[in-house]
Amino acid sequence: MQSKLQKTDSEVKAEIQAIMNGMPIGKLIGLEKSQRQEILQKIKKSEGVTQR
Repeated sequence: MQSKLQKTDSEVKAEIQAIMNGMPIGKLIGLEKSQRQEILQKIKKSEGVTQR
């Protein structure tokens, strides 16, 4: 069985910034619900990302 490696906070932050095309993470809440959900789904599907 292959285990998934957990990413560091800095790796996850860099990945989220890339997904958001450089938009500050704080701006996420101000987006339309459909846009926000699309971004959140991409983040949740990312390998090695866990909720903390």
